Amino acid sequence: MGEPAIISNSPLSKLFYGFGNNSIILEDYKISNFTYTYIGTNTFIKDNCWLNICSYENNSSPKIVIEDGCQIGSRFTISIANKGTIEKNVIIAPNVYISDCSHNYESIGIPIMHQGITSITNKIVVGEGSWIGVNASIVGDVHIGRGCVIAANSFLTKNIPDYSVVAGSPAKIIKMYDTITGKWIRTRSDTDIKKVLEDRKI
Repeated sequence: MGEPAIISNSPLSKLFYGFGNNSIILEDYKISNFTYTYIGTNTFIKDNCWLNICSYENNSSPKIVIEDGCQIGSRFTISIANKGTIEKNVIIAPNVYISDCSHNYESIGIPIMHQGITSITNKIVVGEGSWIGVNASIVGDVHIGRGCVIAANSFLTKNIPDYSVVAGSPAKIIKMYDTITGKWIRTRSDTDIKKVLEDRKI
């Protein structure tokens, strides 16, 4: 039988760095260290999630932060060496993978599993009100702005400004909210992206 669901004010919820009211993690989860994990209020995480702390250096607490009002799909994985934050009211579809590091592989003759991870200083942030599509992967020192859409099956390794839509592998910005027209517009080049960002400053 799998792990039981965790709900607010249950004995298991007391093990977390923090676990807000009206929040729940459904059954069959794997949580490597409750004390480095914070769950906000009104947050719902579906079954078979894996909340993993992969390094205990830089012992800032907590390392995984999932803020208020998030809705997270089945088989969600977040693996953090330094700090990963999912801000308020983020929607995450099933099978999403988020990590602030990867595996070293350059030393020939040493199994990759014994070469360690690429960083213990990266930070990953998913901005407030964003939406991450099914099967997306986000890896590295990445800051996703507010109100962004990460399309299904995307692989994202770079920062994304507020109110952007990204897609592909590697993921690229394909739409942005234009403050001049008040509409979402296609961005076909770095020049288009730069113009939208400059217009936002006006």
